[in-house]
Amino acid sequence: MTEKLIEALARIDQEVKHTQVNKSTEYHLGQLRAKYAKISRQLTEMQQKTEIKSVQQHLIERSAAPDPNSLLEQMQFIQTDQNYELQFSNLVLKDNDIRIQTLQTIQQRGSFNNVQEEAGTYLCKFDTEKIIQDQAQATSLVCYQDLLQEERVQHMCKKILTFVLAYGENLFKKKFKKSHDLQYKMVLKSLLPFAGMNVQKDRIAAIFESVLKRQEFYDLFGICQQGIQLMQ
Repeated sequence: MTEKLIEALARIDQEVKHTQVNKSTEYHLGQLRAKYAKISRQLTEMQQKTEIKSVQQHLIERSAAPDPNSLLEQMQFIQTDQNYELQFSNLVLKDNDIRIQTLQTIQQRGSFNNVQEEAGTYLCKFDTEKIIQDQAQATSLVCYQDLLQEERVQHMCKKILTFVLAYGENLFKKKFKKSHDLQYKMVLKSLLPFAGMNVQKDRIAAIFESVLKRQEFYDLFGICQQGIQLMQ
């Protein structure tokens, strides 16, 4: 079922690209975009259900203790990547037009160049704008289509979560800025799927607790309280 929906998205994408934009095609293009958004939502719902079950099963089977060598390797990768600022900021810090364009470029390429693109795309799934969420989901489906579900779960736990935690720890140590409200929300919401699961639990809890200690983050307390409840 998932494969058929991905194929349908690809067909719609190709038809949009090859349809000339003018008054006579405006209605048809509008129908195509609406159909694309509907299929993307269906894929999102299907993936969320299957991914949560797979993550839970994987974490039950794997060792409770994280692999320190793996974590160190990921942190070294993050610290030494020369393209961190450009790749990550285009997806997380820029305006919506640039973010959508960057997500579409990655989708057309069919693969991620580095962990910054992967983590940025993952965070975009928790954006407050539905159009960003849908595009990030569509990009992920294309880029991960060759990975088995179990392989994707391991990848998320070892690589993407590690990067998001490092970014979040740094973000919430800094002085509060209202302009960073979207980044705050995306990071905290992106940790909720992992809350209560036996993977880097201490670091996840530490971020939630650090936010709850600062009154300036009052608008984020609800997300943090939800995360802590999931971990109990």
